[in-house]
Amino acid sequence: MTDTFHPLNIKHSIRPFVLLLRQNMSIFFNPESVAVFLTRELLAILFIFQGYDKLFKIGIRQVTNIIAPSYSKIGIGYSFLFTSMWLSSFVELIGGMLLMIGLLKFFTLVLLGINLLLVTVGLSLINPVGEMKLIFPRFILLLAVLLIPAESDTLSLSFLIHYFFS
Repeated sequence: MTDTFHPLNIKHSIRPFVLLLRQNMSIFFNPESVAVFLTRELLAILFIFQGYDKLFKIGIRQVTNIIAPSYSKIGIGYSFLFTSMWLSSFVELIGGMLLMIGLLKFFTLVLLGINLLLVTVGLSLINPVGEMKLIFPRFILLLAVLLIPAESDTLSLSFLIHYFFS
């Protein structure tokens, strides 16, 4: 069998991409891009597991049942808590997944930042001087990833799409 070009021949269809990557390896793998990647991945993992635990492992109903007595004292009803908890967990899980692959980074970080602000307000309503040990590290990592220029985040799906298709 001869080695001829055919669109379905995997060897020939990815060859241009492989050659381009080899020629431009320093664009993708440098200390700055690896630092951005690791920071983004750490933040993504924190949000994924936070959302996953509430949605699937513990369950929204169980989490809501645990916190409902504290919120009922200040007049916040169960259905509002349940809906807020479900929405927050969904944003954390999907946002973490999008961050992990590096897609829609700015939009995702803004949504996760708003989510963190709302969670902080919610926690402050029941314990104004409460511990922020779970929120503060996520917020610092979120700010770090948000402030890093997009062109430094080369190990992301968004960068690869832009690099290869623009």
